Amino acid sequence: MVSRDRALDVEARDLWRTIRQDSPPPHLTGSEILALLVASGPVPTYDRLASPFLRPAQIVRPSPSAT
Repeated sequence: MVSRDRALDVEARDLWRTIRQDSPPPHLTGSEILALLVASGPVPTYDRLASPFLRPAQIVRPSPSAT
């Protein structure tokens, strides 16, 4: 469970930096960071699959009607 929590913390902190352009509070857990982001209003578009190794044509996404 520790590795899952660590992965959540890392992803939440990356999301915070992407949305807010500053560092998240260091004392918060990943779930607390996500709660703050959700409570602060609409979350802008965030592409979790951004990668220097993938071209947009190599990424297959579900159709908009499936979400």
